[in-house]
Amino acid sequence: MTKPQEKNSGSTQGPFCVWSGIGFTNFVKLMRLRPTIRWSGLGRLISSGFLSLSNSFFSLLENLIYSRKVKKTQLESPVFIIGHWRSGTTLLHNLMSKDDQFIYPNMGAMLFPSHFLLTERVLKHVVKHLIPKQRPMDNMPVTWDLPQEDETSIMLLHLMSPYLTITFSDQPEVYDRYYELNQLTPRETSIWKKTFLYFMKKLTYKAGANKHVLLKSPTHTFRIPFLLE
Repeated sequence: MTKPQEKNSGSTQGPFCVWSGIGFTNFVKLMRLRPTIRWSGLGRLISSGFLSLSNSFFSLLENLIYSRKVKKTQLESPVFIIGHWRSGTTLLHNLMSKDDQFIYPNMGAMLFPSHFLLTERVLKHVVKHLIPKQRPMDNMPVTWDLPQEDETSIMLLHLMSPYLTITFSDQPEVYDRYYELNQLTPRETSIWKKTFLYFMKKLTYKAGANKHVLLKSPTHTFRIPFLLE
C-alpha cells in the first residue's frame, strides 16, 4: 500500500520577524543582552536593526499627533482570557472577538505597537504579503484582522517579557523574572504598568468607542494578582 504523501503546509516565518517592530533604543538594549546569533537569522536581525530606526521615527510622530487624545481616553474594564499554552485560548479569543462589545489587538497593533495608530492603514497593505499564511507552531491561520497576543506588543515596547525566549531560548536568566512580575524593581513596575495601560488606551481610541479590551496571552496566567491591581 502506498503511503499517502504529507502535504507541506508552507508555513514559514518569511522575511518578517517579531523584532521588525522594535524601536531603536530597545534594539540596542536587546543587543546588549548578547543574544545567540545564528547565520540563519542574521538577515532578519540586520533588517530589524534598520527598521528600528523607522519605528522610532514613526513612534515619535504618532506621540506628537495622538498622545494627548490617547491619555484622555476612558478605559473600560479589560477582559483577560487565562490559560496555558495549547489549551484552546486562541480559539476562545477568536470566538469572543466576534462579540461587538470587545476590541482587541490585531496584527498591526501586535507588530507595530508604538505607531499603529499612525501607520496601520498603509502598513496593512505591505506587511500582509510578507507574513506567513499560518503560524509555524500549530498551523493556525494568520490574517491581519484576527486577534493577536498583547504580550508580543508589550515585549516590543519595553522588553520586560518572558517572550524574550524567542531570542534567548538558552538563557532563561534573561526572562525568568518577567512571568509573575513580582521581582521587578519599583521603576520597572511603573514602566510596565504605564506601558500596558497606554497600549490598551490606544486600542480603545482606535475603536472610537468605549468597549472592553479583550486580551489573550498565556503569560497573564502567571500574573493574576498583578493584573488585579
